[in-house]
This record gives sequence, structure tokens and C-alpha cells, in this order.
Amino acid sequence: MSQSRSGTVSGEIYLKVNDHAFPEIGWNDLVLPVLNGYVRSMQDFIAGSNRQERVHFMDGPFHVDFEEANGETLIVSLSDDRQQNASVRYTTLVGPFVRTILDAADRVIDECRRRAWDNPEIQELQMLRAELRASYDRR
Repeated sequence: MSQSRSGTVSGEIYLKVNDHAFPEIGWNDLVLPVLNGYVRSMQDFIAGSNRQERVHFMDGPFHVDFEEANGETLIVSLSDDRQQNASVRYTTLVGPFVRTILDAADRVIDECRRRAWDNPEIQELQMLRAELRASYDRR
């Protein structure tokens, strides 16, 4: 990861569902807005406030849609906006998926602390991660 003079954090971030890496292994993007989107989406699912979510990657025409199939199952659609009807859909269990998102948030927060980086997006990730963890633990 690297931080620009303005405080923007960029680095490798991609979603791995089953054996599929999206947009691709090694994808470089703005880490905090993308990861904050994932954490917020999973928090909304667990809280029951939303049953469909979309998270955009900041660089490129890629987005991920989440849809609740039932209380324990999540449908994940990986989409490239350049290609009509090119979504790849997977079904996954909510619990392991949320744990993966929490682990990613922990790694990013730890790395930002190690490098003594702090900005509103890092603080937002810390808050969202704490909320998601608390909600997940109450399940």
C-alpha cells in the first residue's frame, strides 16, 4: 500500500470468490473507499436494513452486487460494465464471507497503524469494522 500526499491510500485489492479473483489478482485501486463499501454492505445485510447492495471499484468499470438469497446465503455478482450481461454469479455463505471482509479490514487497519497513517477514511474503516464485528458476534 502507498499513501499520496493528499492522504489517499492505494494498493492491491480484489475480491476472491471460490476460485475467481475480481477484477483480477493484484488489482490496484483506492483501498479505503472500496473496502469501506464492502464492510458497510455486510453491516447492512447483518442488520437486516438492506437486502441488495452494490460496491464499485474506484478504478475501472467494475462493481460487485450482493443479494440475500436467504438468511445465511449471499448471491455475489461480479460485473464488468464494459461487457453487457458479463456478470459472474456465485452463491456463498454469509458467515465466512463476512469473516473474510473483517480479516481484510483488520489487515488494512493494522498496516495503516504500522505506517502511522491516519485520515477520515481510515477512521471510517475502523468504525465500520467495529460495528460489523459487533453485529456479526451478536448473530
